[in-house]
Amino acid sequence: RQTRPTFATKPYGDVVVLGDYYRRMERELQQAVQELEIAAPLVPEEQRLMFEAESSATRWFYATTRATANFYEACPLRDKLLACAKGGEQDWPVAERAAAMKRWRELLEDERANTEAALPIVERDMRLDFYYGGDHTFPHAADMIRAKLEILKGELTEFMPKIAAACGISDKVALADGNKRANTFGKPNPE
Repeated sequence: RQTRPTFATKPYGDVVVLGDYYRRMERELQQAVQELEIAAPLVPEEQRLMFEAESSATRWFYATTRATANFYEACPLRDKLLACAKGGEQDWPVAERAAAMKRWRELLEDERANTEAALPIVERDMRLDFYYGGDHTFPHAADMIRAKLEILKGELTEFMPKIAAACGISDKVALADGNKRANTFGKPNPE
């Protein structure tokens, strides 16, 4: 049995095409979650349990699709910045490096917000915890999400600033705008 969750570190397949498809799915599922938010106050009490059961699955699907879309967009940026930090990409203009760092930070900040919002969903609905689906080799989904939050914290506060410095850019550029995404499901994305 695994005592620590493991996570994929590289996307599979055609990264550009799949990334685009995941981003499209994310937009559609975000709209579905927004519609659930509108419908929630209209659900009669005697039907609330069934509504919440369907709602949690949709919210979870949105969270996982958003996470995958972020992953497919962030990995190529990370990889190019890592190559720069290791002395490659010498002809990459500093302004483009800074823009890549800024976007990478935005994606990781968004993923942190997405992950924080997904945690209570999976804690409330054991159907979403794949541990109960027959594969007991992994920890519970909530434990994996907490571990992911720790990884994201390290990426944002330790790893990313080191990469920025090695690329000759300021990580402060990436901090300027902050996170433009909502931290809760169902709120419109102001982008």
